[in-house]
Amino acid sequence: MSDEKINQLLGTWVVVRERRADDTLAFIRPDAELSPTRGGRKNMIILPDGGLDKMSRGPTDRLEKTDSGSWSLNGNTLQLSIPGWEGTYDINTLSETELILGRR
Repeated sequence: MSDEKINQLLGTWVVVRERRADDTLAFIRPDAELSPTRGGRKNMIILPDGGLDKMSRGPTDRLEKTDSGSWSLNGNTLQLSIPGWEGTYDINTLSETELILGRR
């Protein structure tokens, strides 16, 4: 595992449904410009200890943790263990601002 790749993965990512396809998940960093969506956007927080949190807008419009799980990286393969995103993914794109995952 490359420390550089892990460092790029860590932190908060926002789901971009507009870029999603049946077999891919698309995320960008929260400071990127996004048009608002009805119901808000889900966030994924990749933690350094292998933890993974899913956040969604709650009744007060604040982000609230809705699920917890784990993640692991093996080369270019990211394993997510969290409801709704459970699975093994190829990292198609990883930059400071964008993460595109393709389901295996």
